[in-house]
Amino acid sequence: MGAGEITAAIVEGLNADVADPPAVFLSPRGRSIGRELASRFPNVQVCDSNQDVLENATSIVLAVRPLIARAVLAELSFRPQHVVMSAMAGVRLERLRDWTSPAGRIVRVIPLPQAARGQSLTAMYPDSAVARELFGRVGDVLVPSKEETLDAFSAACSTWCGVPSIGY
Repeated sequence: MGAGEITAAIVEGLNADVADPPAVFLSPRGRSIGRELASRFPNVQVCDSNQDVLENATSIVLAVRPLIARAVLAELSFRPQHVVMSAMAGVRLERLRDWTSPAGRIVRVIPLPQAARGQSLTAMYPDSAVARELFGRVGDVLVPSKEETLDAFSAACSTWCGVPSIGY
């Protein structure tokens, strides 16, 4: 969900030099980026709504701006089968659990734009086999021992990447 720069980098990385890339269902938000990705990659489809994304996939990457996240997620019906991987800077696990209940698993992730070239170092917390498998396709994975360390990594990346980090 969300179709901005990070989503585009992940989709490009998932399709780079791969014979059988995974199916990708994009939200209608950022429709121009989604259409461009769908025109380049046959495994990418832009859905009619964010709920359609949830109906088509069990692995969900949230890449919307933190300031609108609550409003976007409040309209959705998550299922226990969903593994939600949040790329939203500063939104802590406790808040994500509230916003995505009854999703079965919540993971915070920090993918970098280098994912487009398969060279991202994606930090995640907590560890998740599903998230490791997905983000291992676009680079390496780092799992800190606690959420506060992930927050420090996020702050360092936001300074380096120029992406604002807002605490919730």
